[in-house]
Amino acid sequence: MSFSKGSWVALGLVLFAALVYSVNGDHKLSARYYDKTCPNVQRVVRTVMANKVAGDPTVAPALLRLFFHDCFANGCDASILLDSTPFFESEKDAVPNTSVRGYEVIDEIKSVLEHDCPATVSCSDIIALASRDAVGMLGGPSWRMPLGRKDSRTADMYGAENLPTPHDNFTALVSTFRERGLNARDMTALSGAHTVGMANCVNYRDRVNSNVDIDASFAETRRKTCPPNESYGGMAPFDEQTPMRFDNAYYKDLIARRGLLSSDQALYGSGGRQDDLVEMYSRKGEMFAKDFAKAMGSWVALALLLFASLVSTTNGDNKLSARYYDKTCPNVQRVVRTVMANKVAGDPTVAPALLRLFFHDCFANGCDASILLDSTPFSESEKDAVPNTSVRGYEVIDEIKSVLEHDCPSTVSCSDIIALASRDAVGMLGGPSWRMPLGRKDSRTADMYGAENLPTPHDNFTALVSTFRERGLNARDMTALSGAHTVGMANCENYRDRVNDNVDIDASFAETRRKTCPPNESYGGMAPFDEQTPMRFDNAYYKDLIARRGLLSSDQTLYGSGGRQDDLVEMYSRKGELFAKDFAKAMVKMGNISPSEKTPVEGSWVALGLVLFAALVSSVNGDHKLSARYYDKTCPNVQRVVRTVMANKVAGDPTVAPALLRLFFHDCFANGCDASILLDSTPFFESEKDAVPNKSVRGYEVIDEIKSVLEHDCPATVSCSDIIALASRDAVGMLGGPSWRMPLGRKDSRTADMYGAENLPTPHDNFTALVSTFRERGLNARDMTALSGTL
Repeated sequence: MSFSKGSWVALGLVLFAALVYSVNGDHKLSARYYDKTCPNVQRVVRTVMANKVAGDPTVAPALLRLFFHDCFANGCDASILLDSTPFFESEKDAVPNTSVRGYEVIDEIKSVLEHDCPATVSCSDIIALASRDAVGMLGGPSWRMPLGRKDSRTADMYGAENLPTPHDNFTALVSTFRERGLNARDMTALSGAHTVGMANCVNYRDRVNSNVDIDASFAETRRKTCPPNESYGGMAPFDEQTPMRFDNAYYKDLIARRGLLSSDQALYGSGGRQDDLVEMYSRKGEMFAKDFAKAMGSWVALALLLFASLVSTTNGDNKLSARYYDKTCPNVQRVVRTVMANKVAGDPTVAPALLRLFFHDCFANGCDASILLDSTPFSESEKDAVPNTSVRGYEVIDEIKSVLEHDCPSTVSCSDIIALASRDAVGMLGGPSWRMPLGRKDSRTADMYGAENLPTPHDNFTALVSTFRERGLNARDMTALSGAHTVGMANCENYRDRVNDNVDIDASFAETRRKTCPPNESYGGMAPFDEQTPMRFDNAYYKDLIARRGLLSSDQTLYGSGGRQDDLVEMYSRKGELFAKDFAKAMVKMGNISPSEKTPVEGSWVALGLVLFAALVSSVNGDHKLSARYYDKTCPNVQRVVRTVMANKVAGDPTVAPALLRLFFHDCFANGCDASILLDSTPFFESEKDAVPNKSVRGYEVIDEIKSVLEHDCPATVSCSDIIALASRDAVGMLGGPSWRMPLGRKDSRTADMYGAENLPTPHDNFTALVSTFRERGLNARDMTALSGTL
């Protein structure tokens, strides 16, 4: 991932699909997660870390330890940062965490990122990146850190108290790591983090005073600052020789029986493959570095474990409660009722409209407010589904939400607002009220398929029973909920067939309805479900069914087949209070329908941000748009300079032109057009030049020469990535090809992406592989075919 100051080039590499959440363990973290929403995230983290480590080198191992302790307590979720509340104890107060530090570094990074990219980067990703950079700043490896973790809103004191202990034996360690999806090799590599940092006497006193499996001179040295049977004791480095360098000395110490903690020494001495692994790491530092980086990447598994556990706390398993907002937004029900009362006073039809809105929301993949979402490039809006074209009341929910955001920001879900509004709508129409369980989470994606497959006005009894049963509602629930048709209106197209077929319908009723809804016509009016009391919530609907005056075929199908179903309708027609009771009960039951496990939902718990991402993804460069006129005022000669140098180079060696074109391709395909291909290796990353596909890439000296001229004319102005782009454009023209206005304004990376450079399209790829590779970078098959024409 680059640390570019701005956004990626016009190629727009990275498909949204790579970031979409699925909650069955398919939640793909991605090193490119913030490329469009916060492209500077890695640069910010590294800058703050560099400043902090320069002032206090011990910050680096402290941040590495912070990451470990966070991830081992219920996943990498930043729960270790949370202070205690009346509802949970802080993990900071757990015994293993009393000496953890580095919180202020995360706070500072978060503060900078909130200024640059508000409400975008999670603290759990900040911790992960800071730990990765800490390792690099100590001389260790770097790696592409998968991102996209979500922060917890509650702490796990139990998990924090049950981290691996300094006294664990090998079997206990293996078990603890295995529970977190990490094998013995991962465990051994990750334990190598103890090549840096210090330990408190309380954690190694027993070991250095036991004289068991420990080098005698090492034990004697350590006992001087950590005597037995004393309450005091000092700190000691895990690795005496290079305590602040991330290397493989830790494993050499284990072989020499100089591991500081019992849990360290437990990794060596029992023979077999485990000892072979430690010995290999002691000899081959590069192998340890590779395995450590790989194992650190495996913490993705912990983030997924957390994600899965949080997803299970959505509507279904989250135990909805009528008192859910008692402490966080105690006025929620009053606000909903006040706005509803005002709206219904001005337009009584708002009430049945809100009731219908709740039904249509819940029946399309659960009560998740997905019906409110507008279309995005990634999902069609449920509003556009045929059954929802006449749904209304959205503006009422918006108004209630607006008031609640003022009173209780980011607290009350829209799905709960819809549920409460529908409950109050019934009451305002003269129907029952009930305690509505709350705590639903809003979806961040729509379900057009579900919205198109609601019960239809033409369904027979069997179809209705099946549809309701799929949603956990039985025939009695269905019959009671259908009683909502005691209020409201239906469009002619929904009842035309029924009133014109003269089957199982009262003749006078049919004749009346045909006057406003004639057969074989494109027009038709609205009609009330209940002619007698169309705006009163009562049991007249069931009386109409018995009289064969149900407006829709799906209404009348509830009565007339005999048996218990007819008995239920007749009972509701006689006993309005029983209907009211059963309706309220069924509304609660329907309100408990949860989104499917694959649905990304918002809020404190899960997959926040799909809508934000969708809003941002369409504006790749955000507030920094590429433009062919980008340098018109700051370096107006840039294109002339590039063309002049290119012309001289190509005149002397025509093969320079295709070489520059290739250079541009190879740069852009490894994590975007950011000139990262120009960077030489550093202690923190490998150069992309050393990647196998780049061994024969050339033209670097041409870019250097152009840059040198431009630095003289326009110091610190033109990016190398723009120079490469212009040089490739001019190369094509000098070879007799087309020219074009090249958008400019790219930002140069400060780190290389060896992984991306190693994974360019290969000369052996088949069509399917090529299409997939180009699609990942936002290029379709036609783009691919055209770009391949440069070969």
